[in-house]
Amino acid sequence: MKRRYRMPSADPGQPYYIYYPSGLELDRPWPEVSFGADGVVTTAQGRNPVTVAQYALYSHERSLRSVPGSEQAFVSQIRYLRDVQREDGAYTYASAAPEYLAPPGYLSAMAQGVAASALVRGYTATGDSAYRDAAINALKPLKLDVAGGGAAFLREGSVFFEEVASAQPCHILNGHLFAAFGLWDILRLGAGDAELHALHERSIETLLQWLPLYDASGWSYYQLAVRDANTRHLAHMSYHQLHIAQLRVYAAMTGRDAFAATANRWEAALRDVRARARVWLDSAAWLVETTRAHSGLSRRGPWRPIPVVTSQTAIERR
Repeated sequence: MKRRYRMPSADPGQPYYIYYPSGLELDRPWPEVSFGADGVVTTAQGRNPVTVAQYALYSHERSLRSVPGSEQAFVSQIRYLRDVQREDGAYTYASAAPEYLAPPGYLSAMAQGVAASALVRGYTATGDSAYRDAAINALKPLKLDVAGGGAAFLREGSVFFEEVASAQPCHILNGHLFAAFGLWDILRLGAGDAELHALHERSIETLLQWLPLYDASGWSYYQLAVRDANTRHLAHMSYHQLHIAQLRVYAAMTGRDAFAATANRWEAALRDVRARARVWLDSAAWLVETTRAHSGLSRRGPWRPIPVVTSQTAIERR
């Protein structure tokens, strides 16, 4: 019932905060992946920068436990992340994300942040400053608004890191937090400039203000977006567990008790039969919608961002 996590420490080379994969064993095989001749993880859709970075973090933890072959696997992933990075630090997605109106070549703040976290650990493990420089470079897109080719929502003093950087940013919670972890890793390393420090502080304040918008009477929402009949679906069980783990880690990173308090409330819902029943019913409705759309019986529009406000009363809740 819980996603495993560990709290941050003073060691910039510590294993990553969220366990990969989600199970309890580090030897659990990764599903639906293969490896190229260069040892880099590949999926059916090609090389996904998030998957590569996550596999790097998984291999890094295994290397600290002296698992045979893990150190080379870690180096293969971080070398790839260093070498394919664009000059502006960006990692792009070759395919589109039509449900978010994101065209081919779109950016993801989650990819930038998780890659930065992997590259920081590459630097601490090898001492090669090229990995540190690539980690810093990976955060450049977080300094730019999505409308200007960046991977963040930077408007009216708000800072939110967009997992899918599109013209209609939908504010996906777990993606923002993964990006925030990468930013925190750079600052802990002492490698961040004044702009990154300011970005970090503004992103904390933004999430504190927006966090109630992700609360669905004790459960969590995946994003601040609606589709079709202005419906919002509850976060699936696995994402709800991930939100709890991420908020506990982020509370320790930032010293803000509100993040831990929300995690406590959401974790209590895992033990509430009525709350879990709501999730299963909502998931069933989502499955029916998806099946009808895939079978051609209905058409679904893209996700649309809800107005970002400070009061929950302005949002339809389930």
